[in-house]
Amino acid sequence: MARRGRDPHWISVRHATKCANCKTEVKRGSRAFYYPNDRRMLCEGCGEPAAQEFAAAVFDEEHNLCL
Repeated sequence: MARRGRDPHWISVRHATKCANCKTEVKRGSRAFYYPNDRRMLCEGCGEPAAQEFAAAVFDEEHNLCL
């Protein structure tokens, strides 16, 4: 799966922030799932299901499995 420029992806956090979903603190150096379009970050716990959902959507799109 080739990543496109504005696709959400995992990053290493440079500045402490809060998860956009559960509002827990995401510390500097932690892993977070980042949405570049609206600059949201999800902690690892909230980001894992989001990343899986995104990967499934990309797979469906690439294999024309959309309903």
